[in-house]
Formats: sequence, structure tokens, C-alpha cells
Amino acid sequence: MLITTADLKTNLEYYLEASQSDAILIMHKGQFFARLIGAQQSKQETFAALQGILPEHSELAEIKESRIIAGND
Repeated sequence: MLITTADLKTNLEYYLEASQSDAILIMHKGQFFARLIGAQQSKQETFAALQGILPEHSELAEIKESRIIAGND
């Protein structure tokens, strides 16, 4: 689900509840700003929610590896 910060402010309670079953991407000034996910959402569910944003060839293992390498610079 993709929303704006203004919409989040107006309907915070709704989006907090909705985040328990679906990742919510928040845009601010036309840029991706944050992601709201439920506390119990698995990493696989989060990855699935981002597949439209991440490059198509991305695999969870590749992403983890790139984050590990970037953190060691």
C-alpha cells in the first residue's frame, strides 16, 4: 500500500491497524520516506511487499549480502 505523509497523519489509526497485515510505503514530497510494517510481519512478507520497488532480479540472499558488504566498508 502506498500513501502520503498527509494521509498517514489524517488516518493514523487506520494505517496502524492495516500495517499488521500489509506493508505500507509512505511518500513525502514525492520521495519514498518510510515503511510501516506490523511488529509480527515476517522478513519474507516484507520482502514480498518490496518486490515492486526492488530490481526484479533481486533475491533476499543477494540483498542481505550487499547490506553486509556495505556495512563493512
